[in-house]
Amino acid sequence: GKSGIKLRSSRDKGCLAYVLRTGFGTSQGKLVRTILFSTERVSVNNGESLLFIAMLLVFALIASAYVLKKGLEDESRSRYKLMLNCIMIITSVVPPELPMELSLAVNTSLLALFRHSVFCTEPFRVPLAGAVDICCFDKTGTLTSDRFNVMGVSDVEASEPTINKPSNLTYLQSAVIGGCHSLVAVGNREYLGDPMEIAAFKAIRWSMNKNQVCQSKGKDMSLRVETRFPFSSALQRMATIVVAERSNEFWVLAKGSPERMGPRFSDKPKNYEDTHMHFSSQGCRVLALGFRNLGSVPSMRAMVKKMTRDEVEKDLQFCGFLILHCPLKPYSLETCQHLTGSNLKTIMITGDHVLTACHVAHELGISTQQYPSHSLILTVDKASKNENDDEKGGAEEKKEEKQQQPLSVSSFAWVSVKKDSKIPFD
Repeated sequence: GKSGIKLRSSRDKGCLAYVLRTGFGTSQGKLVRTILFSTERVSVNNGESLLFIAMLLVFALIASAYVLKKGLEDESRSRYKLMLNCIMIITSVVPPELPMELSLAVNTSLLALFRHSVFCTEPFRVPLAGAVDICCFDKTGTLTSDRFNVMGVSDVEASEPTINKPSNLTYLQSAVIGGCHSLVAVGNREYLGDPMEIAAFKAIRWSMNKNQVCQSKGKDMSLRVETRFPFSSALQRMATIVVAERSNEFWVLAKGSPERMGPRFSDKPKNYEDTHMHFSSQGCRVLALGFRNLGSVPSMRAMVKKMTRDEVEKDLQFCGFLILHCPLKPYSLETCQHLTGSNLKTIMITGDHVLTACHVAHELGISTQQYPSHSLILTVDKASKNENDDEKGGAEEKKEEKQQQPLSVSSFAWVSVKKDSKIPFD
């Protein structure tokens, strides 16, 4: 047309997206439209109907065969009426009202579900619902809320695990939270991205403009994002290279899961494992924070452009654990109790830390262990070896990500959360 839209280029050469479909044109919109304006004919599954009719036909054939045998033994009986009776037995086994009765049963089930605010887009699957005996749920956003409460950053130097509130963080802790993220500014303190990163960014009261410049509340710290290595589910971490505008130096800021970030630190504290396991066992989301000074901008600019991700994310200095809490949704516990009371097995699927998952499962009644830390986890027997291989570099991790070999049953084992006991799976 005559009108055009000017898109700002990305500073880190990332991909720009333009929204083409909204409302009912999206995938979720099509689902809602199907629910609201479904015109599908209500019927039962054809396979089950044929199976039911076949069972009736078997009984009809047996009955007609018995009548035919006894009728042939009586020579005075009319053969015409005998054959007619046998045919009537076979044809009358399927009542004419059967299709209508089956459809009526499905309609009654749909009305009962509708009264409980349950919408079915495929009515012919209603008869299969009675065979369901396991219900699987995602954790974050389904059983728990997708709104994170930022508790602060843990102080690993103390004798006992403590948390510094977001208003009392050190310079480096605030810098890692404020500069290592994948957020995009769309307005006045309005950001798009991961809900966890948005919650942490707003908790420290930082701001960011459309040029990827992040500033603290008093504007005494200003970081400009030069390069971003996005979060990878295989690596379980992300990193950015920023420029501290006041000192004109390059800094590497990184965060990720404590298990994968541990080998990347050059000064990992002695109580590193105990601290993050302590907060994970309380159901908190724990992220390890790290940084590294690369030097002044004029002398390091050419080298920074050539650095690979593995070179950037090594020899980091540890500066704390970011602790976030994700509360349960109000109806999650009641729903799980109803399902358990109906003899349905409830399963929670999550990619969070094992201790965090055990704590949430214990709160919902999915796990019957009195203490979440006593739970046994089904895992790969060589998992500890794979975690130690993280030190070999990101290139090998990418290779492992692409080449995943199938595992045999003997490769699995039941391992305690603290990894102090192990039971073979087979």
